[in-house]
Amino acid sequence: MGDEKNPKWGWIYYCATLCAGTISSLATKALSRKSAPIPLVNASYADYFQHPYMLTFGMFLGEFMCLPLFYIHQLLFGKKETKDKGKRINPFLCAIPAFCDTVGSIFVYNAYNLTAVSIIQMLTGVRIIFTALLSGVLLKSKLYIHHIIGLILITLGLLLVGLAVYINKNDDSRFLGILFLVLGYIIFPIQIVIEEAMFKNYNLHPLEIIGYESSAGCIFSIIVLIIFQFIPCTRVRQEGNYDTYPQTALCPYGRLEDSNVGLYQLGQSSSLLAIAILVIVTLCIFNFASQGITKHLSGTTKATVSVIQTVIVWIIGLVLEWETFLELQLIYFIRL
Repeated sequence: MGDEKNPKWGWIYYCATLCAGTISSLATKALSRKSAPIPLVNASYADYFQHPYMLTFGMFLGEFMCLPLFYIHQLLFGKKETKDKGKRINPFLCAIPAFCDTVGSIFVYNAYNLTAVSIIQMLTGVRIIFTALLSGVLLKSKLYIHHIIGLILITLGLLLVGLAVYINKNDDSRFLGILFLVLGYIIFPIQIVIEEAMFKNYNLHPLEIIGYESSAGCIFSIIVLIIFQFIPCTRVRQEGNYDTYPQTALCPYGRLEDSNVGLYQLGQSSSLLAIAILVIVTLCIFNFASQGITKHLSGTTKATVSVIQTVIVWIIGLVLEWETFLELQLIYFIRL
């Protein structure tokens, strides 16, 4: 069996997850709003940085830093901590949750280019619902009456979010963004439940599972980048875009992903590169700390971090004028 749970450490991880998650969400949206030169005949032409598949790879690359940290930890404390504390995991098993993380992240990062960051945070309620349901069915976790009431309120809140978008923003791209979010947030609970089962059955350190998962995630992401680099798509002209290089959020450069353009933009803008590094580092901290929540508390508790994070992101988005105040969203927060 795995290590015993330590609630004190669990809540420390909870706070770290909340801080890192808030920063990474805001930085990711800032990244998608930031423009930088792209390699055209006219070198002065700038365009938005819209590379969800590169961001997915960057996330796993940042998480990969946890693996050497885990080995250093093992050298210093490993003998004391691993003695008589359960069996070790086969690292290849971590490819299963890593695959879920890859697919879910691709959906969510595409959504950042399609909808407001507050809606992205609000819809994380989908992840809470499915995590609770899967934990109850697969891990036999008991749901108490206050859990059920909470899930009902979250469901009503999600309906309010969808209604607010429909009333205030009749935009097909935003609805597509919501669809991507729902798909991603359905996949993430599968990853969370698998990880919780691993912590229950194996002697795992949070740094260890993040390191193993990120190794597999890097491989999956590289495969996606290579394939999508050679898949052309139609660039649809949209009002407000440059006539010389029209784009859509899902096909900004005539291909599903153009890594050459992304690397060029990062090289041309130091502020863009700094934001990208901030995203990678905070995501590394977020994923490491969230594994600590899963280990010492539960997968459902891990999913509830988004509730507080949603309110913080919404308020900051309003201050930065990234968001439009919607009354129905305020009702959603009151329900939370």
